[in-house]
Amino acid sequence: MRDTFKYKLEPEPISQEQQRLLDLAEEEENKRREHEAKMAQKKLEEERARIKYEQQQLIAKQEQNTARLEVYLKTMNLSLHRVSLNLTDLCADR
Repeated sequence: MRDTFKYKLEPEPISQEQQRLLDLAEEEENKRREHEAKMAQKKLEEERARIKYEQQQLIAKQEQNTARLEVYLKTMNLSLHRVSLNLTDLCADR
């Protein structure tokens, strides 16, 4: 036969005042955790908004650069066309 120990744990009775204090402490802990969760959610939403704003700024800058490049290329094309016309005129004069 084995020697075994059996423990029987019985909850210790506590007074109503002690139970009330335990409940209050638990309620305060729950409020603290809820507040921390709300603050973390708010911080996450702010970070998402910041990232979205930065992305929009980047897209706007890219669109602006594209428009500038289009103007530059049109100007260069016009200049090349003028040079081509001038060369054609020079060749025709000879």
